[in-house]
Amino acid sequence: MSGEGSCVVKPPKQVFDEGISDWKYAFVGQFIGSIPAFGSIQKVISQLWGKSIPIKVSIAGQNLVRLSYIASVVGKPLHMDAITAARERLKYTRVFIEISARSQIQDHIDVILSDGTVTRIRVSIPWMPSSCVDCGCFGHSMKLCPQGKITEQVWRAKGSAKDVVQISSASLRLLSTRNIWDKLHTSAPKVAWHHLVWYPGRIHKHNIIVWMAILNRLPIRDRLLRMGMAIESNRCLLCGNEAESRDHLFFECRFANDLWGSILELCCISRVAGRWDGELAWASLMLKGKSLIVRLLKLAWSGHVYNLWNERNNRLYGSDARSNDAVLEDIKETIRFRLEGKCFNRADPSNNALCVKWVFV
Repeated sequence: MSGEGSCVVKPPKQVFDEGISDWKYAFVGQFIGSIPAFGSIQKVISQLWGKSIPIKVSIAGQNLVRLSYIASVVGKPLHMDAITAARERLKYTRVFIEISARSQIQDHIDVILSDGTVTRIRVSIPWMPSSCVDCGCFGHSMKLCPQGKITEQVWRAKGSAKDVVQISSASLRLLSTRNIWDKLHTSAPKVAWHHLVWYPGRIHKHNIIVWMAILNRLPIRDRLLRMGMAIESNRCLLCGNEAESRDHLFFECRFANDLWGSILELCCISRVAGRWDGELAWASLMLKGKSLIVRLLKLAWSGHVYNLWNERNNRLYGSDARSNDAVLEDIKETIRFRLEGKCFNRADPSNNALCVKWVFV
């Protein structure tokens, strides 16, 4: 390799001498236009030399040993093609060379001749398979390499320079919403109430409201006042007696307390409804497992919170107020639809009593 980055080869003198001897009795000609018939060429040559001798007109000619000095700059020479070996082509020489996937092929080779002059030989490759420099294999590019790259891509949240997540290129090929969530999400211990919000068979629109209620993020009137918003009244829209807060709206309000008591009675549970914190703690502790009573109570708890919030909003925006029985019937119908087609062990007396009270067919 020269200082300019070119490949340079200097064959020994013996190679030149052998090459010259091969062409000692050769006659090389260049034709303009179409090539004449071989007999015409032989006739002209015989006249020029003054006597008739048997000759072989060849075009080009090297043997593989001498070509290897030049070809070895590119890779490991294997063999010549048939036309090159027969010396029937002058324009170029074709040699089959073995290279590695990491080989860098130059477009030319500088050959230093025996007299010190330099001649440049152009190198061209008719076809090159895709190759990967990372793993040194043919058949795929670096972009699709199964071993991945060392480089990393950086994901930045919009408008935030400090929220940076680094994902390796190997992971990028296995990219999914779950992987992105795992990278962006800050891991923390599970809250005690997680199974009340995220469970199989849930009603999504119900559980979104439940989630917001547990986090106290619903736009309830006392919260709006704390945020400095001007509202006409802070009275509860269900009973009209107390200030509307999360704790009051969902369990302390007379309307809500009666509704939750009716749900507990349908579930064959005898207990007095308490405050928000107490009911949340009770549900978080008791509603675990896959029994029918647990599935019913989870859906009923979510339906209770959702329908109370829905009834409150309907009254706020001018709709007719519904009775407690109408709201309860709406909850029962929704749960029956959700559990329709499910298999229950009706031989169990508890399950059979629940099916009768909830009117499961």
